[in-house]
Amino acid sequence: MYCECHGHIALNGINYKLALETHKDKCNEDAIYQNIIAYKEAGIEYFREGGDKWGASIIAKDISKKISLTYKSPVFAIHKKGYYGSILGKSFENMKDYKNLVNNAYNNGADFIKVMISGIMDYNEYGKISEYHISEEELKNMVNIAHKKGLNVMAHCNGKDKIKAAIKAGVSSIEHGFFMDDECIELLSKTEIVWVPTLTPVKAVENIKDFDKNVILKILKLQENNIRKAANSGCYIASGSDAGSVNVPHKNGLLSEVDYLKKILGDKADEIIHKGNKKIIELF
Repeated sequence: MYCECHGHIALNGINYKLALETHKDKCNEDAIYQNIIAYKEAGIEYFREGGDKWGASIIAKDISKKISLTYKSPVFAIHKKGYYGSILGKSFENMKDYKNLVNNAYNNGADFIKVMISGIMDYNEYGKISEYHISEEELKNMVNIAHKKGLNVMAHCNGKDKIKAAIKAGVSSIEHGFFMDDECIELLSKTEIVWVPTLTPVKAVENIKDFDKNVILKILKLQENNIRKAANSGCYIASGSDAGSVNVPHKNGLLSEVDYLKKILGDKADEIIHKGNKKIIELF
């Protein structure tokens, strides 16, 4: 069973500006329908949404029910005001705001909560991640608030310190997880948290002229090595391509991600991916 464990149904796999244009006046239901149908026709039976700011998730869930595709969604991602995440959802300034957003998502049929707890990578400076201030105590409160509503937490997270904080806070999945260290992997191995390493969107931009290809290849090499270590340590690893992001088309993005994971994990790849995907389905 193929599972897209991290995708954005409202995005187009080309660029954000085109997505903005597509949904400029109102959420474009036809574009969403076409993206969902692509998965169904490819035999992909499960799609876990990473959030959007247009309300596409609500529409996509209704469409998916009609064609028997399992579509799980946070409705929108939640990010701290002034930091990365506005493309994917709604912002909060304090815990009261955050709690209101969790209630909003819950009331609109969210299957889980998606939180942004780190920035994004710089493809011109190895190891650099855009600034994101959120304390460990704040994160623990965020996870607890979601759990009180009966919702698990999907966490956008890069950088070893943020990853450790996310694990300790009790999130249910680490999305991306670039720049892990061995301590992160050891902590992860003692939990049922699933890592969705999203290699494809990084590989997809290696030939973009504005980015340093050597930096991108170095990032990918570290991620590949960490995936091997995590697999050998018994961590849960699932297939998610960040479908809809730049140069990651719906359907084909997942197929590329699965192929990439198989090259890294070798003969045990199918078993490892199946185990991770099964855990995602169980948790979300």
